[in-house]
Amino acid sequence: MRGWMRVAVMLLVISVAVGMSGCRLFGPKEAVKIGAILPLSGPSGATGQEMRNAYTLALKHINHSGGVLGRELEIIIEDDANTGAVAVAAFEKLLTADEVDVIIGGVSSGITMALSELAKQYQPIMAWTGAAASLVEQTYGEAEWFFHYHPWEYHNVEALVAFLTAMGVQSVAIAHEDGLFGSSNVPICNEMMGAAGISIVATEPFKTGSADVNPLLTRIKARRPDAFVWIGYPGDVIPITLGCKEVGFNPKVITAYVPGWPAGFSEMPESEYVCAIVLWTPDIPTQASQEFVAAYTAEFGEAPRSYWAPLAYTNVITVAQAINNARSLEKDKVAAALAALEYDSPVGSTLKFTKSRICVHQGFTSLVTIQWRSGRTEIVWPAELATMEPVYPVPAWGDR
Repeated sequence: MRGWMRVAVMLLVISVAVGMSGCRLFGPKEAVKIGAILPLSGPSGATGQEMRNAYTLALKHINHSGGVLGRELEIIIEDDANTGAVAVAAFEKLLTADEVDVIIGGVSSGITMALSELAKQYQPIMAWTGAAASLVEQTYGEAEWFFHYHPWEYHNVEALVAFLTAMGVQSVAIAHEDGLFGSSNVPICNEMMGAAGISIVATEPFKTGSADVNPLLTRIKARRPDAFVWIGYPGDVIPITLGCKEVGFNPKVITAYVPGWPAGFSEMPESEYVCAIVLWTPDIPTQASQEFVAAYTAEFGEAPRSYWAPLAYTNVITVAQAINNARSLEKDKVAAALAALEYDSPVGSTLKFTKSRICVHQGFTSLVTIQWRSGRTEIVWPAELATMEPVYPVPAWGDR
């Protein structure tokens, strides 16, 4: 038995033990409260809403199986609105007014940096799903109370370079959102692509959420790169993809480096042959992943669109499991239990926290490349996980 089903059984055993001791399943004690900070609006709103769905599913499984410490688990969610000041106020509210025991969530590197001073002041357990920028690792990485689930940007770029190299790409143009997330990737791309013999012929910043990216794409088109790599947010996916078609920009491959996808992108004919570097897809052939996809689809009427759903589910399940393993809400005991945890995650591999370059508690590090084919995301790299051979070079827009 694997994945969330195994965790549910474990929680059920704990609840039975509590019941045998003469206590009710959920006694008169208050719920165990976890705080979450998500971008429910703004450029990453679709990602945050999908994560909220995954939280709902995780809570259902946990609370139907006995909760934590024989008490109901509650998640208090705050919208960061992709704005630092909003996130800081929400973070302090969760810690002071709501008195949460753990804070989870997180997508944006910029938001996570905005929280850093307050986080260091209070030092709560942060079981953090997002924020890939190396600056975040430098700021939080040695903190024993900071647990980072998402790969760092150098893990992402390593996967990107390996894919481009496998395709035989010799030149790349890069467009990146001008915030911390996009900008911090540029020097890493310069270093890793240079070492791989890939020439970067253009690097162009843009404002995330911008409706008119065609002038930027026209400038990049003039450099005639083999590959176009762009780094941004879900709100940029459709404008950039449609812009490439509108200006007749026909690189051999378009590869997006994005933490999520907008609803309806798969149904757009322009999505065909677009590639992306991702942590997970619904087609990852593991039992834990397939069980999660089936449960999510049954609950919400559609399959999860991005890796943020299983990552968020893993986030909640592992925190709940750590609290139960610690048999306590004491910070040091919960942190030690989370650090020792091994969880067969629906993300597709076992979550076990290890040390990365700086981070004391780093979770996932491996990614895959997907390519949209006939409205589906097929894994095209690495070869051992591929569900389909990649198309490279892709047909020009007029030939599709």
